[in-house]
Amino acid sequence: MRLPACTVLLCVTDGVAEARNAVRAPSTTLPKLRPVPDRDPERLIDTLFSSAGRWTRSERDDDMAVVAFAHLGVGGQG
Repeated sequence: MRLPACTVLLCVTDGVAEARNAVRAPSTTLPKLRPVPDRDPERLIDTLFSSAGRWTRSERDDDMAVVAFAHLGVGGQG
């Protein structure tokens, strides 16, 4: 797969996508996720986990995993 330059693709498990809080309300984390200004994949993942942690209040009932694939456009390569 080829990603356009300056693109970050996130792959998340259902534990992230379907995170629920104490009253079992689904998370609104992913729809509100916005790009980080410097497109730093590590910072984007940290932001995602922080947001999910605030939503669930650390009471997770499923595993959470994220993998980020980034094409940062380094060296003019496509």
